[in-house]
Amino acid sequence: MTSDAILLFTVIPLFSSFVALIEKAIPSLKVAKPASLASFFLSVLLLGLYGGGIYGGAVYSKVVGGWPRGIGIGQELDGIAWVALALVYLIYLPVLLYSFSEGGYDSRYYFFLLLLQGGMAGIVLAYDVFNLFVFLEITGIAAYVLIGYQKKDRALFAGFKYLMLSSLGITLFLIGVFLFYRDTGSLTYTELRTWVQEGMVPSKPITALAWISTPFALATLLAGIGVRTAFLPYTWLPDAHGFAPHPISASLSGVVIKVSFLVVWKLIVLLELSGARQFLLWMGSAIALIGVLRALTQTDVKVLLAWHSVSQMGYIFAGFGAGTETATVGALYHMVSHAFFKALLFLSVGTVILFTGERSLKRVAGMRRMFPYLTVLFAVGALSIMGVPPFVGYVSKSLIFDGLQDYPIPYWLLFAASVGTVASF
Repeated sequence: MTSDAILLFTVIPLFSSFVALIEKAIPSLKVAKPASLASFFLSVLLLGLYGGGIYGGAVYSKVVGGWPRGIGIGQELDGIAWVALALVYLIYLPVLLYSFSEGGYDSRYYFFLLLLQGGMAGIVLAYDVFNLFVFLEITGIAAYVLIGYQKKDRALFAGFKYLMLSSLGITLFLIGVFLFYRDTGSLTYTELRTWVQEGMVPSKPITALAWISTPFALATLLAGIGVRTAFLPYTWLPDAHGFAPHPISASLSGVVIKVSFLVVWKLIVLLELSGARQFLLWMGSAIALIGVLRALTQTDVKVLLAWHSVSQMGYIFAGFGAGTETATVGALYHMVSHAFFKALLFLSVGTVILFTGERSLKRVAGMRRMFPYLTVLFAVGALSIMGVPPFVGYVSKSLIFDGLQDYPIPYWLLFAASVGTVASF
């Protein structure tokens, strides 16, 4: 059903971001923090208002300006999108409060943090690939600035690496968008699915050129998103997450890469790309092991956690790639659980670094008596990422393993990754 209000999920944070900039022009008006909080509470209120309808199976959509679906800026809110938005806001609040507490962040920081929130909401709600491209760009630019916000050498280099690889990925994605529009005359997920499965869409007949270009277009779309999820290539993630400001590390690992994964999930499920699933299964299993092997060699605690993000995304991709109901549920559950325990780990470690300046894993571990409450929080996150019962990581990983019974090699690769995860702590 049509609903104008779903546009507010992106309008509220984007408008609030410009309100935050007023403080830069007029320093006496301290509006950046209130604007950030107002954006959060208004977005959560809006999400709650849609909760009842979503629970009843309703799907809400809106195209701006009265344009036909697939041409105008369109958004769609369904059950998956509602859960994804809830995840974004649940991680955004502690990130925001941590930023307030740490201090040292000016109105520009909150401007880009709000852009990041609005961009992620747009990614979740977009139902055509061009508007998806626009919001991916907004998110990418905001993330790049926030990674290097403190202007430290390692952070600036990490931000530049992210920008270069992200630009490569988004260029590939845009090539895929162009090819699909040229061959189909539409950019909506629905017509793309019809084109891929039946070779035709209502607006245009099939051509021989389309038979050749469609697989390439699919590959470029998925490759472009793969960069943002730190699937391939994943080399930008350890530096970006390891040397970004602490709340940004939590946000990047907690929700930014998860939102991008949902795009991959949506494309593959809607287009029923079984071959892509197999690729994700095998590569995800390998990346899970590679990530944890790199984590074992780290002495910097934040870089260690960043490599674990690479490894845990491997679990998610492998579970989704297996294609079984149990593994898919496990992958989605692990996506949500990882968002919370990784944000918890980055924020707790970030607090220790903030007070002591220490990033060495051994030295931080030796300070547990100085920070007993943070130690408890870190332990909860670490036990979850290890998959120790009864923590949430155990449940999600168990579902993934149960769904991989018919794939012995990926199963044992993930098992080895689990052993390595325990050893790394």
